[in-house]
Amino acid sequence: LWILQRLMAQWKERGERCGYDFLLSAAESADIPSVIDVDDKIFQNPVDMEEAIAEYCEAHGQPIPETYGEVVRCVLQSLALRYKQGIDQLNRLLSAPIEQLNIIGGGCRNSLLNRLTAEALGIPVYAGPVEATAIGNILVQPGICLLVRRYMKLRYRNWSQKGSAETYLQDTEDSIYYQTWKAKEKQSEKRFRNILAVELSAAAAYLFFISYSSGWGWNYAAGYMMVA
Repeated sequence: LWILQRLMAQWKERGERCGYDFLLSAAESADIPSVIDVDDKIFQNPVDMEEAIAEYCEAHGQPIPETYGEVVRCVLQSLALRYKQGIDQLNRLLSAPIEQLNIIGGGCRNSLLNRLTAEALGIPVYAGPVEATAIGNILVQPGICLLVRRYMKLRYRNWSQKGSAETYLQDTEDSIYYQTWKAKEKQSEKRFRNILAVELSAAAAYLFFISYSSGWGWNYAAGYMMVA
């Protein structure tokens, strides 16, 4: 949803109305057949995303979106078409076709995109859980911290052994190199524990926030898909 995010940021900079509820409502009632290739280089980082969409449509002989609703509708139905292309490619590689699609993360709150995707794919599309991104971070980041910690311990151990070999000292508790390594190991251990505590606290705070907050608009554009 990079294109939609850029459009919203652009409209916000102009001081124009760009809330998700307003834009999705306008897109629901919009009627425009135009679609764009969301992977085209013209949409990677244009100065003006709205102008880039207009130029693409004009170059391909399609109606140019003029209103907020038409622009958003064009983007969403283009995304749905791209999802269909991706699923078709997967189906050619699988022994059995994909029978349903699960959209998770904040993007699953975009009901219009979910419906357009279901219509394009011709299979059921299920939304949720919204908290999937935060839950994934909680599960993945502790593992990453442990892997980094293990790497650092091996690094300091190799350094200590190298230092001992160079000075013909054995790697014993009396070795200055061993003591230096142990000090660095304790320092890194404390640092990674602090990092892990901050990450888990941030993830927990996020879950708490979304559980008690009624404002989901800012989170519509962040989404992930998984197939089943």
